[in-house]
Amino acid sequence: MKAVGWSVPIIHCVAPTVWAWGRWRAKKIATVMDGLLCLFPFEPDYFKPFGLDAHFIGHPEAFGEFLPAKPADRTDQRTKNKIQ
Repeated sequence: MKAVGWSVPIIHCVAPTVWAWGRWRAKKIATVMDGLLCLFPFEPDYFKPFGLDAHFIGHPEAFGEFLPAKPADRTDQRTKNKIQ
């Protein structure tokens, strides 16, 4: 996409299940995405060695106990996570 002038970061929500289908796919995904939001707690550690900025966001129905409480002030959370 950069070859055609795309300059907006590409962040994918719901990580592809490359951990089930082949580790080589994680490396390829890291070359085309700037960020990845993961539903399973082990997924960020799977993608980070390939240089992909991956974060566990979870799923409230499946992993509610792993998710942090909702912040009262979203500005603090945005600052903490370096989101503008």
